[in-house]
Amino acid sequence: MDSVTFGAQASDVSEGRYPDGVSDIRQMNPTPGASNVASSAGLTLGSPGDQLVYPGEVLTVQLSASGIHASEPLTYALGIGVKPGATIDSATGLFSWAVPGAELQGITQFQVRVTNNQNPSETASTSFKVTTLNLPVLIGVFEKGLALLKWQTASGKVYRLQTTSNLGTAPWVTVNSDWIENGDYIEVRPDENSTGKRFFRVIVVK
Repeated sequence: MDSVTFGAQASDVSEGRYPDGVSDIRQMNPTPGASNVASSAGLTLGSPGDQLVYPGEVLTVQLSASGIHASEPLTYALGIGVKPGATIDSATGLFSWAVPGAELQGITQFQVRVTNNQNPSETASTSFKVTTLNLPVLIGVFEKGLALLKWQTASGKVYRLQTTSNLGTAPWVTVNSDWIENGDYIEVRPDENSTGKRFFRVIVVK
């Protein structure tokens, strides 16, 4: 008597022809006694979450498809209303946006879709928001005769404070280490022992 040994099986996944009667065989949701239906989990595209950027930054975000058909060749594309400088690698799903230096504060929503090579093809889509912030403004004040520098931060961004004695010729020197912040103000007191005029600037590292 012949026998068949089955290996590991996926839960709640059937295999058959879709549409009914065609040569293409694919994995689907089980539909006992009814016509085959394309799997709703055949291809999905998760959102990478909302992002924060400053003008002049280059934002990169990896989009990844999942599902029982996500291992097949996929094609990624951006939806309508694409911002200038925004692209996506059609094969890997790597999104990139070179934010213009003159970009105004506001929220931009990007739409991404992915398509596989099933017949008929399956498509999944997602969207995420990118908030463009105003560049940080360095504020200098005096409290009890001592200088205090502060600026507003954005959550997850990295900042670097630098100083120089001459805007034309002297190099910029980093003050302390970089800050990774959570959206509060950063307050720094310059070295009280330094003499002469000093200039300061804040750099958004990433």
